[in-house]
Amino acid sequence: MKFNLFTWLSFILFTYAIFTLWSTHEQLQHYSNPTTPEWDQTLITNFVSGKPISPLTWELEYELIEEILDESKLNDKRELLIDSQLADILTRATALLPKNLGSDELERAKLLTSKILPNKAGNQLASIFINYYYLQNRSNIKISEENNSPDIDSKFSIFKKNIVRENYYLGVNIANRLFGKKRSITEYLYGRRDISENNQLNSEQKKQQLNIIQIKYKNKIKGYVYSGQKDE
Repeated sequence: MKFNLFTWLSFILFTYAIFTLWSTHEQLQHYSNPTTPEWDQTLITNFVSGKPISPLTWELEYELIEEILDESKLNDKRELLIDSQLADILTRATALLPKNLGSDELERAKLLTSKILPNKAGNQLASIFINYYYLQNRSNIKISEENNSPDIDSKFSIFKKNIVRENYYLGVNIANRLFGKKRSITEYLYGRRDISENNQLNSEQKKQQLNIIQIKYKNKIKGYVYSGQKDE
């Protein structure tokens, strides 16, 4: 039996239809497979970053980090409120980041963080967040090395070195706002120790000196508590 042109074209169309249906079925099976990774990411983020964000290439679970960073607040000028509470937020958020993230992953984390708060506040939060990550990584290494010594003077030396690291990674102004209250309390305690152990002072002189530093640091700490933005 010979195939005429119409029969031949019908056979080709039938074959194409079968192939198309089979391909569609395979794709549906793939997307319905519960083991297939899912990732909800806005197209605008992919467009801006220039690289698709996928769990196949990015291990970061940013949703949990975003929930923590979303606790960040604005001051009455709609600027990022930089205080001890933000330091706590950053500490908890950076703890969820894998160690030694590459530059691409950090850039994506920075981009997503900048969307949490509006305008300049979001950009500032993102910048501080990444710098805080670097600080925490460096501090964890140094603290594990330095904490082996129980000597009080060594502890004070560690405290001062930590201030240097904080100022280096965050800038003096930002570091003071984040850690000013904590720094002042620690300085006050070491100041009390030095006065109490100073054998060149009598009891009355020690009492006077203790009252002086108590007033000094009480006012200083109160400034950080109420303003949240006070500089040293």
